[in-house]
Amino acid sequence: MKRSDGTRLEEVAATLVARYVGFPVPKIISYGEHPDAPHAPLSMLMTHIPGKDLGHSELYESMTEDERESIFAELQWILQVMRKWVHPGGKGQICLGLGKIVRSVRITNRADGPVQV
Repeated sequence: MKRSDGTRLEEVAATLVARYVGFPVPKIISYGEHPDAPHAPLSMLMTHIPGKDLGHSELYESMTEDERESIFAELQWILQVMRKWVHPGGKGQICLGLGKIVRSVRITNRADGPVQV
């Protein structure tokens, strides 16, 4: 169960799309909105994908070249598939998959809609 301040409906949608096209992501079992809970407005119940986080340097360092190449090939395939998707907001915009505004600490100029680039 994932229920946090950052869980949004867009994450559910992105996970469902990613799974539909064959990306290795958890399966969403159910999700629900909690309007009376201001700090966790949405929860997601999903499966868990076993494995280890590649962010741990000792894991990456212990891999063989073939294992690394396999990971790079899978990531390359994922990016190739995603780059073919039609952008919901049109060219030159940064927005979520549902066309809504991106909210991030990395975007300093907040706007009411998709950000123009």
